[in-house]
Amino acid sequence: MKRNTQNNGQLPIIDWQFNRIAVKIGSNVLTRKDGTLDITRMSALVDQVAKLHRKGVEVVLISSGAVASGRSEIKASKKLDPVSARQLYSAVGQAKLINRYYEHVPSHAHHQSPEQNL
Repeated sequence: MKRNTQNNGQLPIIDWQFNRIAVKIGSNVLTRKDGTLDITRMSALVDQVAKLHRKGVEVVLISSGAVASGRSEIKASKKLDPVSARQLYSAVGQAKLINRYYEHVPSHAHHQSPEQNL
């Protein structure tokens, strides 16, 4: 991490440069009002992460949205208690969410090994 505070007689400007960042994306960012995944927004987020990656920043993506994603895929039995229903939605939704992210990553891969891709 490098800190630049050159100000040329003006208010201090702090320009942080990072090699690694963590980005947390919440369910409210990933889903539409109807609870389905907002694929357009996911694509834009992947584009932004790829831009950072090309600039040499390692991005750790932390994503919510598995429960919301699963809820839009299946309807849980009314016999399930709320905790079990959330676990079911999360299990189904996590796979769907990862697949959606993965669908957008290949457009940004530039002849890298899988370990080096986003």
